[in-house]
Amino acid sequence: MAFMLNPRNLYRFSKFSRSSIKTLTMTPSRSVIYFEPDEKLAGLDPDFSKKITDEDSLLPGAEKYLSKTYGVHRDWIIPKVSNSLDLYAKKVREHMLRRQYLPAEIQVNNDLRLRQPGDTIEELKKNSELPIVVLKRDEWSKDLHLVGKKKFIIHLARTDAGYCKQFEFNYGSEEPIRVVLHDININPMQRYPMKASFNRFIPGRPNPIRVPIVPYNENQCHDRMLGANVHHVVNELDLWTYSEIYPPQIHLDLSHLTVKESIKLGDVEKMLPHGVYLHRKYNHRLYQAVIKLEETKLFRGKMAIKKHREQEFLAKKREIELADALKGSRKNEKKPRKKIQNPLHKSKSLE
Repeated sequence: MAFMLNPRNLYRFSKFSRSSIKTLTMTPSRSVIYFEPDEKLAGLDPDFSKKITDEDSLLPGAEKYLSKTYGVHRDWIIPKVSNSLDLYAKKVREHMLRRQYLPAEIQVNNDLRLRQPGDTIEELKKNSELPIVVLKRDEWSKDLHLVGKKKFIIHLARTDAGYCKQFEFNYGSEEPIRVVLHDININPMQRYPMKASFNRFIPGRPNPIRVPIVPYNENQCHDRMLGANVHHVVNELDLWTYSEIYPPQIHLDLSHLTVKESIKLGDVEKMLPHGVYLHRKYNHRLYQAVIKLEETKLFRGKMAIKKHREQEFLAKKREIELADALKGSRKNEKKPRKKIQNPLHKSKSLE
């Protein structure tokens, strides 16, 4: 498979000459491209195996260009190939996200310590650390305050299904603590995570988890194609799970969704697997819509046109049926026979 690079972007982002750029317009997809300006490689051997020690013939900082490689940027790929790559990436992501259950592996985090009085937010931010709170539960009457690496929280927020994945925290105690993510507080101005809170996960007891709702088959919904908007009333649900195995997402099929019929919380409750239940705060909201379709002006206009066409079709159908009925009645109509008089028989009128 080969793809073509866009020469315009190469002219804009590189310092090559036009002749060297034209030689790179057709390259195989698996090859590694070295973007080396000619002036920075003037003092190097042709085989790039030895360096010239003469300081005058070698520009400062040219050594790093020998090992620095660049892949092909997305903007340099022709549109047909880029669309196919995006489609492939989307299919892979759907396959990874739409797993029925989470894998059984439990990630262990050993880079933790107890939080001290001097561990303020500013000091932790300088050391690329964040405060972590394990919330109190049952026999644990106090919250456990820890300090962990910032990259762990950022990776957790970006990982697929990281919000309901189980972890083991080992901060020097006798036994590690199994936890599941509760919430991540993010600074709205700086978009920087400030704190992460976790819940203790105890198998056999009701453990709180928060699972998002993911709709699919939106393009196959008939009313949506007519112009109706999909309104997500509830984006995530709070659940109780007694089991260690539970779905990371709740997938709802919108292909049969209509304006008059919505998907309610009671319908979602029947979809949950064994050992997973809705939180008790939803007991009086079972008839609340989770996802519904809202009418728009475009939808009303298209529905009016559709009804008008249906009425015209029915009127034409009735006309055709009436015309066929009239033709049939005329064919089946019995014509009166003409009386043929015998010439030998004298009519009464002559008498």
